[in-house]
This record gives sequence, C-alpha cells and structure tokens, in this order.
Amino acid sequence: MGELITTLGIDGKLLIAQLINFLILYLVLRKFLFTPLLTMLDKRREMAEANVKEKEKLDNLGAKTDAEREELLLEARKESGRIVEEARERADQLSSNRRKEAEKDAQELSKKNEAQLISRKKEFDRELKQEAANLIGRSLRKIVPQMLDEKIDEKIIQSALEDIKSSDK
Repeated sequence: MGELITTLGIDGKLLIAQLINFLILYLVLRKFLFTPLLTMLDKRREMAEANVKEKEKLDNLGAKTDAEREELLLEARKESGRIVEEARERADQLSSNRRKEAEKDAQELSKKNEAQLISRKKEFDRELKQEAANLIGRSLRKIVPQMLDEKIDEKIIQSALEDIKSSDK
C-alpha cells in the first residue's frame, strides 16, 4: 500500500495537513455558518408552518363568517317579509275600517237628510194648510160678507181647516 501511495504521488504529510485543514475548516464553518444557517432555516420553517396554521384558522373563520352572514341574510329576508306582510295587513285593515266609517257616515248623513226632508215637508204642509185656510177665509169673506157674521165665518173656516187636515191623513 505504501507503494501505491508513492506511485500516485500522494505525500502523507501533505495529506494529513490537508485533512487537518479540512477538519478545521469544517469545524469553523459548522460553528459560524452551518449552525446559524440551520437555525434560520428552522425558524423559517416554523414561521411557514405557523402561517399555514393561521391561514387554515382564517379560512375556517371565513367559512364560518360566510355561513353566519348567509344565515343573518336569510333571517333578515324573513323578517323583512314578515314586516311587509304586517304592513299590508294593517293597510288592508285601515282601508276596511275607513270604508266602514265612510259607509256609516253616509248612512248617518242619509238619515239626517231624510229627517230634514220629512221636517221640511211637514213644515211645507203646515204652511200650505195655513195659506189654504187664509185663502178660503178671504174668499168666503168676499163672497158672503153680508150674509154671515163673524162667528159663523169663523166656524166655516174651522170646518174647512178640519176637512183639509182630515183629507191629508
């Protein structure tokens, strides 16, 4: 083996010196380069894992929030539908009440007008009877002024008035 090493041109002292240099370089690089580099890579990996976990939490939270939002929207739609339906019912009820009040007012007005008409008719009939009685009295006074005295005249007028009243009934 010694011959093989000399044939290849390998110097033993130089090989040992290179091995020692390589070992020193390895130890220096390990202490000052590999360890901080590996620590930094570990921290980055941990941060990446934390970011992935945080993203999953946010995705879950986003999905949960979306579901809650949809539920709230559905509830709001139901509530608005209920409110609209209540408003329609109230409007229908108000309309019905107004219509009933208008009909009641119209009936009351009709009864009032009818009562006024009846009252006016009675007053007109009374005035007509009074006018007829006055006309009959004047006519009789002109036709028979010498024949009758005032008492008879009054009896004839009263009789004519009674005839008119009885004919009206």
